[in-house]
Amino acid sequence: MHGGTNRGAPKGNKHAWVHGNRSAEAEEQLKTLAASNRDIRMVKKLNARRQLTSLEYDRLLALYLEQQARPEPTPHHMTLKGQ
Repeated sequence: MHGGTNRGAPKGNKHAWVHGNRSAEAEEQLKTLAASNRDIRMVKKLNARRQLTSLEYDRLLALYLEQQARPEPTPHHMTLKGQ
């Protein structure tokens, strides 16, 4: 029929661009925001001393390990100048 198996314009084609609500960048921002909201709800649950699900425990452990793997930044006033 009209277009057969054609799935639309090729990737990167901006000729029919209407808005960026569902662009790859917007989707990535939505994922980041959803993860942040999930983490905030988990912290609120911990503060309220409510029980976490196993997925929440896994996420909490992953966040902890990620934080431990990051090197601690050296405060600016402790850096040696000239080195």
